[in-house]
Amino acid sequence: MKAISTQGDDSRNTSETGIVSTYFVNIFGPTSYKELHDELAEKFFSHFFKQGIFVGQIFTRLGVKGFERKGPEAVAKEMFTKFK
Repeated sequence: MKAISTQGDDSRNTSETGIVSTYFVNIFGPTSYKELHDELAEKFFSHFFKQGIFVGQIFTRLGVKGFERKGPEAVAKEMFTKFK
C-alpha cells in the first residue's frame, strides 16, 4: 500500500455536520476495508481486554459548529488528566 499525503488536499476532509455516525473512528479508513479492519480490530481488542488494557470512546464534537477545534482539544486535555 502506498502512503499518500493529504496536506493541503481538502478532498479528504469531511463536510459532515451535527451528530454523525461513523464506522469505527473515522469515515476515511475502515469503511473502505471493512473485512480487513474487522479482523484486525477483533484481534487487537481481544488482546487489550484480556490484558486489562483500558479501551474507551472519545467524543470530539468535530461535526458541531464551533467545536471543530475546541472539541478535540478538550478531549485531549481530559485524556491527559486520566492517563498521568
